[in-house]
Amino acid sequence: MTPFKGTNRITSPYGWRTYQNSAGKTVREHHNGIDLVPTKYPGEALDADAWCYREVTGGDVVEASTGWNGGRGTLVKVQTAPGVIQTYQHNADNLVRVGQHVPQGTILARAGGTGNVTGDHLHFEVQVNGTAVDPSPWLGLPNAAGTYLGNDTLDGAPAQDTEDAPANSELNAIQLVSLAPLTDDQVRQTDALAESLGLADSDHYKVQRVDDAYFAVTATVSNGDALLFLALAQRNGWDKRKLYHSRFVG
Repeated sequence: MTPFKGTNRITSPYGWRTYQNSAGKTVREHHNGIDLVPTKYPGEALDADAWCYREVTGGDVVEASTGWNGGRGTLVKVQTAPGVIQTYQHNADNLVRVGQHVPQGTILARAGGTGNVTGDHLHFEVQVNGTAVDPSPWLGLPNAAGTYLGNDTLDGAPAQDTEDAPANSELNAIQLVSLAPLTDDQVRQTDALAESLGLADSDHYKVQRVDDAYFAVTATVSNGDALLFLALAQRNGWDKRKLYHSRFVG
């Protein structure tokens, strides 16, 4: 789910970027999240509530703070799984409190320009065990500057028994599968499965290092292929250790 209803514009993607700061100095830095603003196509008015954004996955609020916060400004942090924290920063106003359970689609805050910013926007970041990873799979959007239609898909489709599941061609829903933290040996198994599905060299399968010993794997796949990742997790007991997570994104 995209944070803003309707059309979302990515102004700065995740990764290395170069820009001039307010002092005119050229700065090169790694941007740990994705910056977004709500937008409409030319000639369409943007209503006052357009800057209110939604929780994209669902979880529990672990921080809702105001002030400078080291340049992050007023922010909300949501834990969606063990070791997985989503941060929404530069808010004008927070609309949730610490300890609150926020299902997917809950309005969290109004985006703004608090902290170290050059203009109003939402900075969305995902950390796995304290390390920032590419957050685009959580949004169902490319990691690229541009204007995109909002994704209003809600989670909640019933689980399916893998033994009785229909063929992949009959399962057209799209799921975001994440497995983390995984060791190098465990990633070799997901790599092998991705290779067999034709995903290894595509943007639909990503492996990111989260620290010296562990990796995070994300795959944006059909419902049928997601069941194969689930079966792999079940064979290895990763699901019982809460290393496997999935949600519908389309």
